[in-house]
Amino acid sequence: MNPQACVADSAVLGPGVQVDPLAYIGPETHVGARTRIGSGCYLGAGVHVGEDCVLEAGVVILDGCTIGHRVRMAPGSVLGTDGFGYAQDEGRHHKIPQVGTVDIGDGVCMGAGVCIDRATTGATRVGADCELGPMVQLGHNVRLGARCRLDFQVGIAGSSVLGDDVVIEAQAGLHQHITVGSGAHLGPRAGVINNIPEGAWYTGFPARPQEETAAIDQAVASLPQWLRENFKNPPPATQEP
Repeated sequence: MNPQACVADSAVLGPGVQVDPLAYIGPETHVGARTRIGSGCYLGAGVHVGEDCVLEAGVVILDGCTIGHRVRMAPGSVLGTDGFGYAQDEGRHHKIPQVGTVDIGDGVCMGAGVCIDRATTGATRVGADCELGPMVQLGHNVRLGARCRLDFQVGIAGSSVLGDDVVIEAQAGLHQHITVGSGAHLGPRAGVINNIPEGAWYTGFPARPQEETAAIDQAVASLPQWLRENFKNPPPATQEP
């Protein structure tokens, strides 16, 4: 352990744990064997980190979160921030206490800047062997099945549930309380406001089956030509820059 690290007396470090300079490990926190805690990492109270994990510089894991074995977290990832829960009363927003936790399965890989909110109650869960790209955000009480792949800048609102082997491409977003069936595939920038069945491929906003979205896009692209052919005073054609 580096002498510039700060480790609480009640923390438990397994054999072969590496703690880099300026890392902090809080009370009652357990770190499994051969795990590396990078420079500037913060592990709050009661955190459990499994064996053979790599937490790169600046990772933050707040109180009570649980990390499985062989988990990799890129710089700047944050687990356990308060979920975005508010109730409105007499014209003011009042924060709902977020007293749950975050549970990360074995073999999960997270890119830089991933942010996963703690649950309002219970746990926000990421299943085994999921891959989360940079800047992915998971809201409170979200549950991911095993082997899901979320590309960069995917956002999932609170209490949504994904089955196993779901693929979500870059910048797609899910509304709250959405269910996505196992094996589904969501295209780039898909806006999901309804449940997605198992094995389906959805794209567009709002997200529709890929074939339907393609047909709509083709119809929209042909609309200027249709107007020119069917109206005496058609709108001017768009000029090339």
